[in-house]
Amino acid sequence: MLHEVALAAGAGSGTGGAGAELLSGYLPVLLRAAATGTRLDEGERGRCRELGVEAARRGVAPSAVVRLHLSAARLLWPRLPALAGTVPGAPAEPPGAQELGTALLQAAEDALTALAEGLADARQRAVQEEEAVRRALVDDVLRGQGDVATLLQRAEQLGLRLAAHHVVVAVQTRERTARVSRSVVRVQEEVRARCGLPVLTGSRQDLLACVVTLPPAGLGPPGLRELARTTAACARHVLGTEPVRTGVGRAHAGAHGVARSFTDAREALDVAERLHLPEGAVLADDLLVYRVLLRDREAMVELVGSVLSPLTAARGGAAPLVRTLEAYFAAGAVATRAAHALGLSVRAVTYRLGRVRELTGCSPGDPDQQLPLRIAVLGAQLLRWPEEPLPPG
Repeated sequence: MLHEVALAAGAGSGTGGAGAELLSGYLPVLLRAAATGTRLDEGERGRCRELGVEAARRGVAPSAVVRLHLSAARLLWPRLPALAGTVPGAPAEPPGAQELGTALLQAAEDALTALAEGLADARQRAVQEEEAVRRALVDDVLRGQGDVATLLQRAEQLGLRLAAHHVVVAVQTRERTARVSRSVVRVQEEVRARCGLPVLTGSRQDLLACVVTLPPAGLGPPGLRELARTTAACARHVLGTEPVRTGVGRAHAGAHGVARSFTDAREALDVAERLHLPEGAVLADDLLVYRVLLRDREAMVELVGSVLSPLTAARGGAAPLVRTLEAYFAAGAVATRAAHALGLSVRAVTYRLGRVRELTGCSPGDPDQQLPLRIAVLGAQLLRWPEEPLPPG
């Protein structure tokens, strides 16, 4: 008779996939508790939790599970008086309808509570497993490691087509890496909702990295800057702090193209920091000339050492004179504007420029002699000289 109740509940509850098999062991539990007037024991609760885990594994919605089990309890109710006497441990005197009903409702409440616990535990484990897969995939694609076919398959499971063109948007924050790592999924969902593009987000090397699949037509510089602003805004909203800079790599195709774009974005952020660029978005394409200069590091070290090392003989060292040259060239070789930027008098700036001329033999104000000084000063910024010693030649 209990089997018939289970079949009727599974067929008539409209539970969308929650069949009678998810009632296995549930009705005997209700019948025993109702007939004896006792609560579910730990073993019975455990069985109900297992039913919840099974429902989650099958992808059955919690509301469907509740409807199925309440339907079964409702169908069991009119059969209780006839069945109660068959239960071992039931009192010799059959309980009244009110007592049976109260005990049945209490048993159903206990069972549904255990079911809900099983559902919640299973869903939490599924979320954790999916998050572990996502983190591992992001780490692999950002490092450019792993078999290409395997990466493509894993990425497709998460809705990312690695064969397409991607850019990596790397956000430099003031937050600790651990907090950024805990927030990547929220940032991912916000970026995806705002830009309407597939996004996979992770954290690596103190950066929040968003892998963005580009549309077939790609994105030009304005679109990439808007993508950087959107990503930074989402990071600010989730983390509650203003990002320092946002670097955007160049577009590359394929699984290992993601790692190349991430390298582009990191190098763009590094160059922007060395050049003391304003905080905000920096595109790798915009800084390509500086990256080219850095690639011939040996020549750059030789140029800085040859042109600017005489400045170390100045009182106070080379740093004040190098900073003055930076400001002077940034001001279009106008001493008054450079003085304002440095917070110095025009006389102090012209004195320092004169010392540069005396020590290096190059006049900052002479157009014919500016080029080696400009490139040497740029090289000094990229090499962080004189704050850091020049690498050995």
